[in-house]
Amino acid sequence: MAKEDNIMREIKEDVQRERAIEFIHKYGKYILAGIVILILLVSVSIITKKNAQKRNDNYNEQIYKAVELINQEQTEKGVKILEDLFENSKVPTSIRTITGLRLAQVKSSNGNKVKAIAIYKEIYQNEKDLFLKNQAGLAAVNLLVEEQNKELYPEIEKMFFKLIQKNNPLQTLALEQKALFEIQKGEKEKALQTLESILSNPKTDNNTKQRIEKIVKVYKTTL
Repeated sequence: MAKEDNIMREIKEDVQRERAIEFIHKYGKYILAGIVILILLVSVSIITKKNAQKRNDNYNEQIYKAVELINQEQTEKGVKILEDLFENSKVPTSIRTITGLRLAQVKSSNGNKVKAIAIYKEIYQNEKDLFLKNQAGLAAVNLLVEEQNKELYPEIEKMFFKLIQKNNPLQTLALEQKALFEIQKGEKEKALQTLESILSNPKTDNNTKQRIEKIVKVYKTTL
């Protein structure tokens, strides 16, 4: 019985071996091709990532150079580098955003608030990172408020409506700016309500609460 089992086992192994050899002969070239393709795909992916990193490093170097030129009072040259980067659609959104924020700041400092606002708005529309997005939005609305132009009030109010939403990591700062805008419009009661909404928010940090409490205390004496 044991001898028969051994014979059967040997037969099964021979059959399996023959099937394996047959399978390799029949499909071996396809398996090999698949392995080669997989290796190529991995290689291409690694090379692509390295090239992307090189491009990003190059962009960052250009931003650094532009900032240095601006600090050295070679503003036109620095601004030109920043403008070229910001207007280049091939530049990654995150780098365009950093470039744009710096460019808008320079434009605003040089008195070109219209261009600065346009840049901030573009960043606000395109940036996915909520912090950077709302930073640009707040900068834009702040410049609009500084204009003290009543014709701009509807646009400012629409922007504030978006900026004071709960998903904004800079919501508290947006509410503070909204209160200042309401004071500018002469809406003192609204401004007070806005400031008190900051105090009633459990997420407001203690330093902010102390600052707002002082503002509210002083502000109430003027009502």
